[in-house]
Amino acid sequence: HSTTTSSTSDNPNSGSSSPIKQMHRSFSGLNDSDLSDEDLEFGIRQFGPFSSLQELNNYPAHMSVFLHFLIQNRDPRYLCFYLVARSYQNFYKCNELRQKALEILWTFCLLTSPLYVPLRDSILQKLLETLESDDNEIKLKSIFVEARDFVANQIAEDLAEYRHKRTLGLGSLYGEQKLTDHMTASRELDVANSTLTKVLKDLINEKPDSVEEVNT
Repeated sequence: HSTTTSSTSDNPNSGSSSPIKQMHRSFSGLNDSDLSDEDLEFGIRQFGPFSSLQELNNYPAHMSVFLHFLIQNRDPRYLCFYLVARSYQNFYKCNELRQKALEILWTFCLLTSPLYVPLRDSILQKLLETLESDDNEIKLKSIFVEARDFVANQIAEDLAEYRHKRTLGLGSLYGEQKLTDHMTASRELDVANSTLTKVLKDLINEKPDSVEEVNT
């Protein structure tokens, strides 16, 4: 399975502990000194793509299962913002950046936004200042990096909760039975699409007056 390169904002804080400990300290409330590298390497094998958000970014099918869990049990806004902001940085062209950034801002970052995600005032102010005064492509591409780092902390807590649900055998409630080892890229996308289509249908069935039918 091919692995995409994540931006530095996805990486955990640097420190004197080993990279494995840095990436997976969220497995529990234990400090690094309480866990050996062997313990944490076992955690990677046990949880696979769910071992960290950085790892999960490379597996669309697994990400869709995690999103299904959040929609049913917690708050999906943080992950939705994170994914949209990550796509913004990686996929949009120069002439699209400002308009797409405004769309993300209106959708997630303002008090009146339909999927409002509370950010620190300093982060929001920097977003607004960049959009108002800067046409530099590099600065526009990185405009949501700090905000993405900010919400990643909440997502890490949500991911830890999902790992706990998995240990209780509840992963199949969110579509995990569709996941297999060594899935091809096309299979990953197929499973992601089918999982999210089911989630959308379930949401619409809860509000039958909003949409009559979802075309698959």
